[in-house]
Amino acid sequence: AYPMFKNPRGQCLIINVYNISGAVRRWSDLDVKLLSDLFRQLHFNVIVYSDFNGDDLGAENFMRILRQFSQSKEHANAQCCVICLMSHGEEGSLSVQDGKKIYHDHVFDLFSNVNCPYLAGKPKLFFIQCCRDDPGVGPVDDAGCHVQIPSNTSFDDLVFDDDDECDSMQRHHLPTMTDMLIAFPSQKGFTAFRKPHVGSWYMNALVDVLARHAKDTDLCAMLNMVNGCVSREVTNKGKKQTAEYKSSFTKKAFYFFPGLTGNPIAPIDYSIHSRNDVKRNENAINQLDHQRDSSSFNYEIIKRFFIENLLDKWKILARELDVNENDIDLISRENISPKEKFSHILDIIANNRENNSSQILSDMFKSLKQCRRMSHYYLFLLFSNSEKQEIMEDERPAKGPKIVQVKNKMPAPIQITAEQLLREAKEKQLEYVAPPPIQKISDPEELAEYRMKKRKEFEDAIRKNRQKMVNWVKYAHWEESQQELQRARSIWERALDVDYRNIALWLKYAEMEMRYKQINHARNIWDRAIAILPRANQLWYKYAYMEEMLSNIAGCRQIFERWMEWQPDEQAWNTYIKFELRYNELERARMIYERFVVTHPEPKNWIRYAKFEEQNNYIKSARRIYERAIEFFGEEHLNERLLLDFAKFEEHQKEHERCRMIYKYALEHLPKSSCEDIFKAYTIHEKKYGDRTGIEDVITSKRKFRYEEELKENPLDYDTWFDYLRLLETEGDFPVIREAYEKAIAQIPPIQEKRYWRRYVYLWINYALFEELEAEDVERTREVYKACLNLIPHKKFTFAKIWLYYAQFEIRQKELASVRKILGTAIGMCPKDKLFRGYIDLEIQLREFDNCRRLYEKFLEFGPDNCTTWIKFAELESILGDIDRARSIYELAIEQPRLDMPELLWKAFIDFEIEQQEYDRARRLYSKLLKKTQHVKVWLSMTQFEASIEESDSIDRARDVFEQAYKTLRTANDKEERLMLVEQWLNFEREKGTKESAARVEKLFPTRRKQRRKILSEDGIPTDQWEEFTQLVFPDDEAVQPHKKLLDMAKRWKKGHDDTTTTTEASAPASEPATEKEDSIPLPEAHIDDEEMNDES
Repeated sequence: AYPMFKNPRGQCLIINVYNISGAVRRWSDLDVKLLSDLFRQLHFNVIVYSDFNGDDLGAENFMRILRQFSQSKEHANAQCCVICLMSHGEEGSLSVQDGKKIYHDHVFDLFSNVNCPYLAGKPKLFFIQCCRDDPGVGPVDDAGCHVQIPSNTSFDDLVFDDDDECDSMQRHHLPTMTDMLIAFPSQKGFTAFRKPHVGSWYMNALVDVLARHAKDTDLCAMLNMVNGCVSREVTNKGKKQTAEYKSSFTKKAFYFFPGLTGNPIAPIDYSIHSRNDVKRNENAINQLDHQRDSSSFNYEIIKRFFIENLLDKWKILARELDVNENDIDLISRENISPKEKFSHILDIIANNRENNSSQILSDMFKSLKQCRRMSHYYLFLLFSNSEKQEIMEDERPAKGPKIVQVKNKMPAPIQITAEQLLREAKEKQLEYVAPPPIQKISDPEELAEYRMKKRKEFEDAIRKNRQKMVNWVKYAHWEESQQELQRARSIWERALDVDYRNIALWLKYAEMEMRYKQINHARNIWDRAIAILPRANQLWYKYAYMEEMLSNIAGCRQIFERWMEWQPDEQAWNTYIKFELRYNELERARMIYERFVVTHPEPKNWIRYAKFEEQNNYIKSARRIYERAIEFFGEEHLNERLLLDFAKFEEHQKEHERCRMIYKYALEHLPKSSCEDIFKAYTIHEKKYGDRTGIEDVITSKRKFRYEEELKENPLDYDTWFDYLRLLETEGDFPVIREAYEKAIAQIPPIQEKRYWRRYVYLWINYALFEELEAEDVERTREVYKACLNLIPHKKFTFAKIWLYYAQFEIRQKELASVRKILGTAIGMCPKDKLFRGYIDLEIQLREFDNCRRLYEKFLEFGPDNCTTWIKFAELESILGDIDRARSIYELAIEQPRLDMPELLWKAFIDFEIEQQEYDRARRLYSKLLKKTQHVKVWLSMTQFEASIEESDSIDRARDVFEQAYKTLRTANDKEERLMLVEQWLNFEREKGTKESAARVEKLFPTRRKQRRKILSEDGIPTDQWEEFTQLVFPDDEAVQPHKKLLDMAKRWKKGHDDTTTTTEASAPASEPATEKEDSIPLPEAHIDDEEMNDES
């Protein structure tokens, strides 16, 4: 079998063409997800390309991806390669994004042993999901048929003989297309189906079968299961599908072996694998040791398959058994031998034998299935009969002698180590088988009899199976070993009659003639081979190599010319060119290059031709080749690599202007997505050889490219539009800037909500300012404003700034009539505060005060609750000197039933009367305001007003206001306002009063008392929990509580008669700071318990 032990196994390439010229392959993205998850779990590095995710999968890019993948150096360390291609198609080809066809043979040829040497001799798996309709016939659906299978027929009756490998075959003589498996979802000429919301039939069946059986089943057997699953599907119209595959594997089987090698960081549970996995693992051990001395046991095998992969699992399970960390660390030490490590593991299990951990011990036993003898030893050593039966319930009965129950369970005096068990198991597997005795032939008759016997055996083998080429090869090699060249030639000719398309037969036949220096015979064979198989490159290579080794240069050149008539692949042309260069035939090589680019006109070949000319100092010819290549591909199929190499060529020739023109041509004609390398190279060139202006142009171009790419992804990103337009305005190209603005304003928000339009409107504003200030086009500016106002849905929302900017623009154009018309229209369509204020400010600047009065009246009709408007209107009248009109406006304002900020209006009215020195009117306003509200701030404002008047009785008036406020707030429940009033009153008395008046106010300060109360639930029901709260108690409130002294006496009596004196002494200092305020004026605290108060009362 193929080796599959590395992690990762190799690379997996998945390409899904979702949209093919408008034809969408719905639900194919589900196949990509399934395949990615599957091959990642099978330890492959997965690479996904899909135009569903935005990848470019045109014909050129599609083949470029495959070429890069086939030449990846990651394959050198890989053991396998998987390629999954999904698209529409027909027999022999599949379609790509731009509708062009990619032929299957071209794809397979990229991974041949010649073109992909890193994967030579390694399995290459191709899974191609596409239809296989015959071109010109159209899709054919398989309607299915009904057949009857005899009951005695079994598929197991079909036996296939495995071909043995030829011992004399050399490894470097591999056929061109080997070790490939190609799987198709349908047979030739039929359609492949997909299921809605699930994916394709074939890929779903493939993923399901591989996920279930990859652990123990050969790949070909699994593909047979996949064929069965697909054939059982049926469409709604009764259509069927049958998958098929073809294989050129050179080994007997292919197993994925997932899990046999693991990452030490994430140990693998070996209990999930079947006995087939264990058997294959033992076969792998035998295969590795086959080349070593069978008499000695190689301990490195134990280290690789048991120590590296199992010790991490032992440590995790040991931690679950609560084993000491020091014992676990002992397993990880490198200076301890494997023997001691396994002995230590046995000790850990034995020490935890009595723990209730049978499941963990069962997992430990199952993880050692890879050596049956050792695991049975652990079974008998650790488990009782009932536990053994419980563990083995899910195991199939093993073949072999019946296990005898052990009666004496005491440990033996001489213990057997795990290393000894492994050594014994290995020695029994590698028992020495004596080779057959060497037969010595001493006379001609015995030799003739031996030859007759061998020939009869070979002829019988050939007669049984003529198509088995290995028998023919062995027969011919044996005749060659007997120096019977004529007989060997006869056998080779007979074999070629059976299978003349077998390249290996031709190669071995010609090599035999060359070994015996039969040159003409060899030439005859090569001529026949290349005439029959002209597409077999290996035959041409061998023929030309033989002639060159014979120094027959003319004959070798003639062979190459004959070969080139068949238009072979690129490698053949390169070989011919190298051959001519080895003999200094430069002109011949140039002629071959000329034919080469005509036959294979790909960009890389043109570049190779031009570089060849440059290396040989044919500068003009190299430049002409680059120009021919650009003309050949045209603007539609320009290649970035070609232009980049052309620019570098001109740079090497110090033709910097030519180089700069090539870069600019590339940026203008190439798609923006493929210009990253061009931008980078252009920037480097300008930094080396350009001036400041050139460097700035490159940087600007790069920024423009980035902005354009972002706008392609999200055209509604208005911030990017602002940056992009600002960058264009620096260049000063007005037509380009206008075109960009038109594209930007065309991106209308999809939803008519103001928050989505806020950034969008600034595009119109910037557009209008650009036309007015930069382009100086008045008419176009006016058209921009009009178009913007027509676009905004004013019935739902509007933007006042647009109307005002439009009006200011008309003012700058001295069109006052138009300004009033615009603002009038704005107020009529969508009256807003900002529009009214802007219109009023304009009329004020124009000194049209009558218009201002009319606008204020309209404004107040629109919003009579807007206090700011009333204040501004009154201020306008006061500025104009009409005091009575201003007072009337204030009086109308305060009479409004609803105001948004009445405190500002009252304050403005009072300040207005104070400013006019109408103190009596101000007092009446305060009185009128106090009838509406008793807020403490109103009282404080009134006291400040009375104290600020320069009259003889102002202090007495202010004191009277304080006393009246204190009496009024005494009836209110808000004690915090009373405290604020008392604090301001005390400050007033300290500044303008006497000490006696200040002392009198200090007596009014409250005390803070802590009390308890029950916490109420959400429903308002008292609970059993209590909380503390602080209550302000004013002296006036205590005076109306005659039972307070009685409660205090009852509290002291409850604490005990003996502690009366102590309590009195302790409570005395607590009552001293009774007049102090909190914070700046600390307040005393008296602790009263509601529950105690109730008890005492």
